[in-house]
Amino acid sequence: MDTLLLIGKVLLLSFLVVGCGVVIITYARKRRAGVRPWRNPYAAPYLDIYSGGPPQIPPPPTVAERPAAGDPPAPGRV
Repeated sequence: MDTLLLIGKVLLLSFLVVGCGVVIITYARKRRAGVRPWRNPYAAPYLDIYSGGPPQIPPPPTVAERPAAGDPPAPGRV
C-alpha cells in the first residue's frame, strides 16, 4: 500500500511540474510572437546580405562636392 501511495505522489508531482512547464513555455512563446528577433547593432555589415539590409545610398551632392580641408572653396561658393 505504501508503494502505491509513493508512486501516486511521484506521478502527481511530475504531472504538476510538466504542466507548469507547458504553461510557462506557452506564455513565453505567445508573448514573443510579434517581436522581431534581436540583432547585434555592432555586427559586421556583410551580415545584411543574409537578412536583406538597406541598399547602399550615395552621399548627397553637397558632401561629394565639398573641397578638402586645406583647399580654398570654389568660386561662387561659401
